[in-house]
Amino acid sequence: MAQQDALRAGDLARRGGAGRLHTTTLFTDGIVPCLTAGPSPVFGWQLGQDDGDDPALARQTGYDLEVQDARGTLLWSSGQVASSCQRGVPYEGPLLDADADYSWRVRVRDAAGVRGPWSSVQPFSTGLTDSSWHAEWMCRAPGGRAPLEVFSHALRAAGSHFLPLPCPALRSFRIEARLRPVMGSAGLLLRSTGAGTGLLLELDATGKVVLRHAPAWEIPAMAAPETAVLASGGRAAAGAADIAPGSWRELTVSDDGRTIRVSLDGTELLAVHEPAAEGTQGVPALHQGPRSQAEYAALRITDTTPGRPEDLLLDHRFDAGDDHALDCLAQWSQTTGHRQPDEWTLFRTTFQPTGTVRRARLYAAAHHHAQFSVAGTHCLSTTSFGYPGEGYYDAADITEPACRPP
Repeated sequence: MAQQDALRAGDLARRGGAGRLHTTTLFTDGIVPCLTAGPSPVFGWQLGQDDGDDPALARQTGYDLEVQDARGTLLWSSGQVASSCQRGVPYEGPLLDADADYSWRVRVRDAAGVRGPWSSVQPFSTGLTDSSWHAEWMCRAPGGRAPLEVFSHALRAAGSHFLPLPCPALRSFRIEARLRPVMGSAGLLLRSTGAGTGLLLELDATGKVVLRHAPAWEIPAMAAPETAVLASGGRAAAGAADIAPGSWRELTVSDDGRTIRVSLDGTELLAVHEPAAEGTQGVPALHQGPRSQAEYAALRITDTTPGRPEDLLLDHRFDAGDDHALDCLAQWSQTTGHRQPDEWTLFRTTFQPTGTVRRARLYAAAHHHAQFSVAGTHCLSTTSFGYPGEGYYDAADITEPACRPP
């Protein structure tokens, strides 16, 4: 059978049907285009035939490969290699310089052993070696934006473990809130000095309240961990009529440093004797577990320190008009201790080219996903989810935007 194939291929060659097998889509180190080739890259290609050519000849039996530098000087030639290999063909010339431009081309022999045409020249560039990297990591400042916004005449709070109310630390106080849980429960931190400290009071859409120790968690936690419950109660247990979920509720919380009392819509649900350490104070704060939201139409905080008149410290009416609501929001901290899951970071730096720019490359590494622009032109998107200890980088040709006048 092999002898018959050889005789047939030889007959086709004599009739002039050979030599038309060509290469398409040339790969350098497995990608095209390639700007990050190593000092000894590997090459690959696909095969093609023109319409009407005999498919019996569409089998590679050998190749010739040449590599040139940017000046067109031949650096290495494979010579005639008898091989059907089209992937992982190694470069065997002198090591290529880092951050330099090269090109290569190839031609193949078909089933009859006749060479086809040279491919188009395929440019590529080498990347950086480990010793060539001089860049430093660009890191975001600690924390992120506060997940607070004015929405439909209310303050909407989303997942965050500590959103302090704009008032001083207190030991004896009263909080009055008109609120409603939107997703999950609405949470208030009492006697807290920061995330994961103090006591957490949660109200769900059915009117149930739970007082427990504040949980410690960080994004991207799927849920806040369970902690020891001090007390719980609900409207049904208090004998009140049912109220439709999503309704606005009037919540009052008082804490004199010894007993915490919780009332909902005028009905007391909890009275928990839990003395705080002598002389300690805490900052009231909002707490929203992961993937939860709550809305506040109004918030009032009154200092009820014994032995002196009550002092209204905070009276925010987010339902009193957009301008007033935004004025109230401006008094809240706009940052939190951690980054929000939908929050992007924008890094910006300025460089001034000197002389004439003939060639410019951007080499960039990033944790997870990043997008890069130069002079307002998007030039690179890169994603890296490497294992610990691994690092990957990508490259882009930025000659055109770098040459553009500012």
